Amino acid sequence: MSDDAIKKELQEKKETISMLQNYISIMDLKLNIFQAIGKITLTSFDLDKLLDSIMDMILSTMKVEAGSLLLLNDETGMLEFKVAKGEKGEEVKKYKFALGEGIVGWVAQTGKSQVVPKVEQNEHFRDDVARDIKFPVENVLCVPLKIQERTIGVIEIINKLNKKRFIKEDLDLLESLAGQISLVIQNAELFEESQRKINELSTLMKVSAIINSTLELNKLLNEVME
Repeated sequence: MSDDAIKKELQEKKETISMLQNYISIMDLKLNIFQAIGKITLTSFDLDKLLDSIMDMILSTMKVEAGSLLLLNDETGMLEFKVAKGEKGEEVKKYKFALGEGIVGWVAQTGKSQVVPKVEQNEHFRDDVARDIKFPVENVLCVPLKIQERTIGVIEIINKLNKKRFIKEDLDLLESLAGQISLVIQNAELFEESQRKINELSTLMKVSAIINSTLELNKLLNEVME
């Protein structure tokens, strides 16, 4: 076998090993994040704290400059920032997006993920927001959050570090996480709803006890109002 053939074979093996190592690291990363999400959900059902912790973890592990999670307000039909991370995180929270507006609005409307290697070449990109907050956006990865095929929001991560671009493995990972996060949101909402119903039932029982305890109208009304 010639030297060139040997070099070519070695290069191919190196590339194969590199691909396998990358695949293993992604699988390991998924497992670690899923375990961390599980631990978070066991310690608290404060939805804001849950999502804040999860987004910190996503930015750190996926090595990006910024990221946000927006939820769809059923009453207004607008996407509103629930969590925004990065240098301009607090500033961007004042913005809202209609369905179909911007990359996040398009993803929420279609229910389809979008990888944007160069935002200037994307018809949906809202450059006015980036200009307003003075935050240069180069590339974006955005995926929908769904509960039983119903889109409830989106996750968007921005500017992969070291001038890299988002690749298919990044998309696969964020889509997997989006499924877990949707479950977290659903569980937290169910927990809050059950707590509300328990409080309502408790109040009704107290009012019933008050009504049965006195026949004095003024005293009865005061205690019921309290």
